[in-house]
Amino acid sequence: MTKGFIASIFAYLILGASAASATPGSATSATVAKMTIVRAYGNFVFVHLRTPPTVRSACATNSYWHFTLSLDDSAGKNMYAQLLAAFSSGSLLDISGTDACSEFGTIESIGGLGLSDGS
Repeated sequence: MTKGFIASIFAYLILGASAASATPGSATSATVAKMTIVRAYGNFVFVHLRTPPTVRSACATNSYWHFTLSLDDSAGKNMYAQLLAAFSSGSLLDISGTDACSEFGTIESIGGLGLSDGS
């Protein structure tokens, strides 16, 4: 076997292992501290939680904002309505990320959310 072939197999194994260990972010029983929309960045919401997520995606390196939420489709708009209701009432949320920073390169995108009673 050539060194190039062995190096290719080694790189494939390492990349495969890192892809398999990808973990979407999550926050349970979270409350929203701040939400911001900045027209210059696009049609999405920046979300900051009172308590940081318990799991962070590898791409989520922003030290302040925890998630973004795209408003480009009806699901995103429905989730935004849920975020606004939870923010206004102080309700708890369970938030799951997508393991991708689609709207902003260092902030994970929200994949799903639900209201929580804390249990």
